[in-house]
Amino acid sequence: MRMENFILYEELEAGSSSVVYKGRRKGNLNYVAIICTDKAKRPEITNHVRLSHDLDHPNIVSFYEWYETSNHLWLVVELCTGGSMESVISQDGCLSEDVVRRFGWDLVKGLKHIHELGIIFSDLTPAKILLDGSGILKFSNFRLSKAEGETVEDFCTLLSTAEEPGEGDDKDNFDNMRKRLQGSPTYSAPEVLQGSETSMSSDLWALGCILYYMYTGKPPFCSDSYTELTEMILYQEPPPPRQTGFSASPPSEDFQNLLKALLNKNRDKRMNWPELLDHPFWTQVLMEEKDVEESEDDGEDGDWEENNCSEEVDPASLRQARIPDPLQPAQADAHHNSHLAITQPAHKTCQRLISSQTMGATTDRPSERLTEQVVRHTTCGALSNNQGLDREVGKERRGKGPAMAEDDHKLTGGQQMVQTLQPHKSFTLDNVSELRPKSGVDEDNTEAIFLLSSHANSRRSCSTLDSLKQNPVPQASTRTDITSCVKTLLRTDSDLTVTPIMDNPKIFKSPPVRFDPKTLCVPVYSVEKLQSVSDEDWTVFIIQLCSSLEEQNPSTPLSSSSTIAHPPSTATRSKLNLLCYLCCVAVHKVIANKLINSTLLPVLTQQLRQAPNWDVRSKVLRVMGLLALHCTELKEDSPVSEAVSTLTDLLRDNLRNSKVKQFVLPTLGEFLYLIASQEEKRGSPEGLWFVPAAAYTGLMRSLREGDDSIVHHIIAKTIENISTTVSGSSHHLVTAEIGSALWHLFTHSTVEAVRVTAISSLSRLTQVVPAVFLSVIDTCGPAAIFEDVGGAGARVQQHLLTAIAAALVTSRIQTHRISQTRDLVLKVLRCLESPSAVTRGKALLLLLLLMQDNSHTLLYCCQHRLVMYLERDLRKATPLRENLSQSGYLSQCLDLVIVYLSSTAPLILEDVLCALKDVIGRRHPSTTQSRQLKHTLPTMSVLLELLSSQVFRSQIVIEEFLAQTGLLLNYITFIESSETNLASAVGVAVCEELIRTSLSIAEVLSQHHALITPHHSVVVDAILPPLTTLAFSRNVEWSVFVLRVLSELSLVLLAQDGDGPDEDEKTAEKTERREEGERAAEGRDEGNSSSQISALITKSLLPRYESLLRATEPVPLYALKLLVSLTEHSMQICRLIKCSRILPTVFQLIMV
Repeated sequence: MRMENFILYEELEAGSSSVVYKGRRKGNLNYVAIICTDKAKRPEITNHVRLSHDLDHPNIVSFYEWYETSNHLWLVVELCTGGSMESVISQDGCLSEDVVRRFGWDLVKGLKHIHELGIIFSDLTPAKILLDGSGILKFSNFRLSKAEGETVEDFCTLLSTAEEPGEGDDKDNFDNMRKRLQGSPTYSAPEVLQGSETSMSSDLWALGCILYYMYTGKPPFCSDSYTELTEMILYQEPPPPRQTGFSASPPSEDFQNLLKALLNKNRDKRMNWPELLDHPFWTQVLMEEKDVEESEDDGEDGDWEENNCSEEVDPASLRQARIPDPLQPAQADAHHNSHLAITQPAHKTCQRLISSQTMGATTDRPSERLTEQVVRHTTCGALSNNQGLDREVGKERRGKGPAMAEDDHKLTGGQQMVQTLQPHKSFTLDNVSELRPKSGVDEDNTEAIFLLSSHANSRRSCSTLDSLKQNPVPQASTRTDITSCVKTLLRTDSDLTVTPIMDNPKIFKSPPVRFDPKTLCVPVYSVEKLQSVSDEDWTVFIIQLCSSLEEQNPSTPLSSSSTIAHPPSTATRSKLNLLCYLCCVAVHKVIANKLINSTLLPVLTQQLRQAPNWDVRSKVLRVMGLLALHCTELKEDSPVSEAVSTLTDLLRDNLRNSKVKQFVLPTLGEFLYLIASQEEKRGSPEGLWFVPAAAYTGLMRSLREGDDSIVHHIIAKTIENISTTVSGSSHHLVTAEIGSALWHLFTHSTVEAVRVTAISSLSRLTQVVPAVFLSVIDTCGPAAIFEDVGGAGARVQQHLLTAIAAALVTSRIQTHRISQTRDLVLKVLRCLESPSAVTRGKALLLLLLLMQDNSHTLLYCCQHRLVMYLERDLRKATPLRENLSQSGYLSQCLDLVIVYLSSTAPLILEDVLCALKDVIGRRHPSTTQSRQLKHTLPTMSVLLELLSSQVFRSQIVIEEFLAQTGLLLNYITFIESSETNLASAVGVAVCEELIRTSLSIAEVLSQHHALITPHHSVVVDAILPPLTTLAFSRNVEWSVFVLRVLSELSLVLLAQDGDGPDEDEKTAEKTERREEGERAAEGRDEGNSSSQISALITKSLLPRYESLLRATEPVPLYALKLLVSLTEHSMQICRLIKCSRILPTVFQLIMV
């Protein structure tokens, strides 16, 4: 199914990276919500789809399908028109307890279903709870949710798996992943803020917060300060729930008891699912649902009994899990009153297991085990009843005997709801890569595949003209200006992105680091504690760290009273445990800054030299690398130079040991980038911290030697990061040797990620010092350079196009060399077919440089559909939202090309006129003149191509251009009459093509009245006279062509200056008055364009018109059409024709 099957209506909501539209599938009246999201959010969207694509429950927003286009991801989901719970509370202030009870029961049913399937919502906030048109609450947005048993590390893996190449390696993604997964701290449970994973129990805490929020209008804990908010959640009790207002009543004891149980800070004592479902606060809503169900199911008790499983369940408990009967697609289309465009069978949700890790997850907490065990082993019971699934299961259970049935009778409704659940099955992290959106890209790779309704209340315009007005065109007319703009546009934000070297899953997947707090030889401070610890306590903590690392036998844990020394193996394990602890806390920027600027770094450097084995040394390297990776502020007295020197020595001693280099190089790379970035930040390049030249020499040698792809990837990534800080050719990395080495790695590596990083590094260096890549072009030749432009992936194409363009900006010789090779130009043109907007934008910039070299390259590009690509992309580049990420970048590149081509068109015409001027009137042009004509005249087709495009036409047609066009037509009259023997100089074919192109230009002008109307007099003075002469050409083709153009022009020119009151012809009595009016009009029109046209017709056209009427067919037919156009708006011309001698011939033609 294609995405143009959906029609977009009004915009419902817009955020920083997504827009929500109301939409409808063509062919039915089922409305849906269509979410347009930037591709940068692909990991979160993929996670949402992974967890929600099979969820089918009345209290969960249904996911239908998703699509992918060049720049966006599109999700089609259930439409909820009631807004979010957050918006409801912001409008109403608070809700009564009865409303909270009904709304809360919706949340309980939805969350229970989510937990039954093994999903942890993780980030439950009022903004993620939506209301449909009938007021039913629904859970939405599973972007930060996870499967039971998954950890933060698993979520990071998911991000790297779902990330598109080139996107999502952002440093902050790794720094803030734990915080992102926790979601809003306002609704986070105490144990989550202390570093524990989110769980079903933490979801129940968030549920209690939302119930409190609905009743009071604010969350139980709120503060603008994160630290203060954390302290409140950890150590303070929530204030008693109260409402403001005259009609406010105190909360019931049941409600207060429910909130107290859900908001218990000790998750072992926090309310679990059986207690929640059986709480008396829900009694009233359960009775209401029971009454409704009994009235609906009256007379159907026998059917219920036959379909039910052996457990006899309270109808109220069955009600809370009921799902509407599934509709077939055809039935769904006909179900006009439903908001669902697609309805999936509910039994799909009973066949899912969210994570393969669920069964392996364990917990030491009794209440957690109880909650998870109860939920994990619940069956689809109620769902099976309503869907008629697997009736044999019921038979099996009934066969278990009366004892079980008797026990079941003793269970309450809530207990029956969570009795025994069969395991479900779903996508796991192992096969999340199989989740792929449908392609929403049509034959032209267009982004505009969702059709906008003509009645849509859209805030944005998608018209081509509006996009040109909204996006200011760069003011660049000269070659220097154009080149400067190209250099500016070549460097995009993605070219400045810095991605981690340490723990980069695309380079090397590091095992997760864990430590044992029980055997740790320093105080086990949490991240929050370390961030807010006093200076005095921090100093003590650093001293303890250093002494523990320096001791040959680390001290015993603080919790131990034993004085017995550890054996050597125990001492090593204790040191490794401490280093693992440092790895865990070093990923936070504040802590990393404090640690790297403390005395810990010299101690770590010393340990690197003195470590007894590589187990310890590798952990020390990891700690140092993480500190450098996450450090954002380096003090000038920080001993990083010593660390770099030690790392360099370690690299030099192990140059032939690839395994060791895999440990050393990431840390060295992070330190080199840290120093370079900090020096750039301070405006003191290469001056604050000493970096030995041997460090870069070691990188170069490791890059050239060996065949370890991981080592090569690490070095290429290091160069890629450092090159973003390089500002001149004095840096150690800016050498022809490094360019050749990176190019060799790019062309010979078999690992795609390594190839992408290598060409990205080379591209970034070239943007700083173009000579780096020019030396590669000189060595390998342009053909080898362009070999990968056509068939490579989008990321490789982008970097390669950037490198080539950055090099050509400074080299006219190489630019001319490449522009003269048509195959190379064609390869760049093929990049305009790429689905990537950035690739197309950079291809345009490179083409612009090549077209600037000579006009024949521009001619070749136009002959290969350049203008068509520009028109298509100009329509596509109009963003759905005001973002300058991809579509906006393409718009800027398009605008620059349009400016250049619009300014080039008059220059082409001027060159042609100069070449013709020198030969007009000559029977035998000279050899030099002939050569000039052969070079210049073919470019006229470029002018016609640009003038035929709506993109360029309005910018080219000005008064001066029209005057030059008239001069060109004058020259054509000389050529056509053979007064100038142009055919002998350039050949008959070129001569005829010049005439045809010139007349086609006149035809284009005649067809666009709005363009020539403001320049009425210039058209009459400059263009009409030569056309009138050419109408009598001996060549039938030219004559017909010109007569057709004159017919079009006369309509617009005479319509503006028309003089005839046609009403005067109606009565003979007004004849005299009409003639007097005509004579007066003639007197007024002397000297205006109408009189000029009349004079031209009288002197040049009518005396010879009979020859046209008697010429070879089809000339007479077009001559008659011209007469019709001339007489339609001008009584004066009618009188002139009447007085001429052509009327008998006209009548004769008509009669025939």
